[in-house]
Amino acid sequence: MWKKTDGIGRVRTYVVLDGTTGPVEANREQHRAAYNFLRLMFPGADWTRPLAYDARTGELTVDAPCAPAELGAVEGADQ
Repeated sequence: MWKKTDGIGRVRTYVVLDGTTGPVEANREQHRAAYNFLRLMFPGADWTRPLAYDARTGELTVDAPCAPAELGAVEGADQ
């Protein structure tokens, strides 16, 4: 997220903790700890892009937005 304040831009990174049944309740310290852990584990990651970490596989991937199938997106088309 990019936030402009008095002409000075500031990048903010948010960590969302999800479990198998949905979002996990966590306080600010726990979210910060998760972010710091991921930064330590993936020092070369581009944190300016949306990323998804899967604890089951240990993979950090680009979390690109996609359209729901109900919208009828055509496979291979630039959307």
